[in-house]
Amino acid sequence: MPVSASTTFTNLKLEPFMSPDLAREQTVALGPSLSLPRGTVLGEVTPVQTVTISGAPTGGTFTLSCSGLATAPIAYNATSTAVQAALSALGVLNAVAVSGSAGGPWSVTLYPPANTIFPTLSASGAGLTGGTSPAAAVAWASPGYTSWGIYRSYASANTDGSQVAKCLLAYDAQTDAAGNITLSASALQAGGEWGETSLGAPAWFSGIFRCEELSGLDATALAALDGSLIEGTVTQGIVRL
Repeated sequence: MPVSASTTFTNLKLEPFMSPDLAREQTVALGPSLSLPRGTVLGEVTPVQTVTISGAPTGGTFTLSCSGLATAPIAYNATSTAVQAALSALGVLNAVAVSGSAGGPWSVTLYPPANTIFPTLSASGAGLTGGTSPAAAVAWASPGYTSWGIYRSYASANTDGSQVAKCLLAYDAQTDAAGNITLSASALQAGGEWGETSLGAPAWFSGIFRCEELSGLDATALAALDGSLIEGTVTQGIVRL
């Protein structure tokens, strides 16, 4: 997650074309190693963890742990439904979604209770048998996107959740490999939270904008943003979100 900010002195911001008092802006976190111009259409990446069984076991079980609790033993060739049921039985999550073929790999999306730290899964393959050094492991499907509320540039061809447009980046912004954000000088000089340490980048969730000032807007994004064209096209026109 972003933890610090410094100035680049670009002093530029995406501004609503009209009625700025009706536009809605709020802070969003950005993913790692990004360099995005103001006006970039953003999508929220779904935090997915991938559980993989290696070593071609022919029997036995593995376990998954979440928030300090371990599941009951899960068969080496379990279906996604069985993995989902084992995680749900822990009782520490609002919901769990698991997909994948029997025997894995399985894609796991966790929905923790509100205002709790997002849980990271761990795995133990000590109960697996057969094959060659069988093991169970967990990894993030998109490293750097390890909780809800982290954004990257939208594209309709993406498959990580960012194929759904959510908002427009207000300032030019860059992030390092850890997700730390560098904001333009005007953002930091605006006072309040921007004049201190910024934990995210400002983004517009509604407003009226010139399409030529936006990057990545297409008909699919416009629909997801619940927007409409006032005039022109999505490349040369005026759009209301």
